[in-house]
Amino acid sequence: MLMQEQLIEDIKQLPEPALRVISAVVKEFLAIKNSQEEARQKNSRAAMFGCLRGQYKIARDFDSPLEDFKEYME
Repeated sequence: MLMQEQLIEDIKQLPEPALRVISAVVKEFLAIKNSQEEARQKNSRAAMFGCLRGQYKIARDFDSPLEDFKEYME
C-alpha cells in the first residue's frame, strides 16, 4: 500500500476535531512550501544572464570625450 493510501485510511478513522487540526497544519505547511518556491523562483530569475536585455540603451557616443572635461584631458 502506498504511503498516501495508508495516510487516507488513517485519516478516515479520526474524529472531526482532529481533522480540523490536521487540515490547519497541512494548509500552513503548503503555504510555507509555496512561499519558499516563490522565493527560489524570484532568486533564479534575478540571477539569469541577459534578463534585462532590451531594457537599457547605450548612446553611440558613449565613449567619446566630454566637452566639459576637455581642458583636463590636454
